[in-house]
Amino acid sequence: MRPRNVMMATIGVFLLSLFVWACANQGKDSVEEADSANKVERKAADSTGAYTADEATSKFLVRAANGGKAEVRMAELASGKSSRDDVKKLSAMLIEHHNQANERVKTLATERSVMLPDSLSEDKMKAYQDLSGKNGKDFDRKYINVMIDDHQSDIKVFEEAVEKSGDDQVRSFAQNTLPLLRSHLDSLKVLKDRIR
Repeated sequence: MRPRNVMMATIGVFLLSLFVWACANQGKDSVEEADSANKVERKAADSTGAYTADEATSKFLVRAANGGKAEVRMAELASGKSSRDDVKKLSAMLIEHHNQANERVKTLATERSVMLPDSLSEDKMKAYQDLSGKNGKDFDRKYINVMIDDHQSDIKVFEEAVEKSGDDQVRSFAQNTLPLLRSHLDSLKVLKDRIR
């Protein structure tokens, strides 16, 4: 086959895959949509020989982006709603650290043709909405509990990436970010004890 025909066939396979993906994604949340798109991308890349991230790597990047975005949004909310200076101070630090990590996740995803969610997953959005309805000490307690749960979940996601990702740069990012996530979790637990 001539190079032009190969290119046209590749484009055709990609467009057909994209159409099938779009039809199959009605009613899914943003993380499920990103996972589905990345699965289609891997199949298209397999048929053309193009490089794409392995499944463990793309799932990690999707979950890291979702968790990071959620934690920034919730920390921004806490910066405005919390009645405690220590909560506001920790929230400012979380915003800074997670924004930096989110930028690295975006870069890694772009370099690997991994689609990231364009919005928070349904469960993260529900947690954010529940949190936004709280005030005063109720807000502070709920915020700290949600952030503890999120950081525990993030740590598991990052540990799994260290074990399962087939990409050295992604594994290195996950490994290097774990101490920061653990430090955040420790700080959140200290605050939880103070707020009781």
